[in-house]
Amino acid sequence: MNKLLMVAVIAGGFLVLYGVGRMWNLKPETKYNRTLHKGDEAVLVGAEGSKVWLAKKWEDSYHAQMAMGEKNEEWLKGAAVAAPAGARVKVVAEKESSREVEVEAGVKGWVEQEYLRAPHQGEMK
Repeated sequence: MNKLLMVAVIAGGFLVLYGVGRMWNLKPETKYNRTLHKGDEAVLVGAEGSKVWLAKKWEDSYHAQMAMGEKNEEWLKGAAVAAPAGARVKVVAEKESSREVEVEAGVKGWVEQEYLRAPHQGEMK
């Protein structure tokens, strides 16, 4: 009876975790879809021809994300710098879900991880 109970508990745990994974639509990391870390090269992600705003301070990175969604450029112009979507960047620091990126020499800012992706093969120089 103990073996049967143990199998039932393990199977039940598996089903619960499987259900959670399906509900959250969790996907394994791939070569191009992965968490970026300090030292990684990346590409800014946004709508074609749009800007991605980089917060000047880490504390403002979430607010910048919200302002981008609301198209509140008045707030963004005071607390962030714009970079074109598709720009190549280097991750220079990380904190929680935000990454500090350097677009070009001296131009840095904080952005949420969802606005970054790993470069495709041959995309970075």
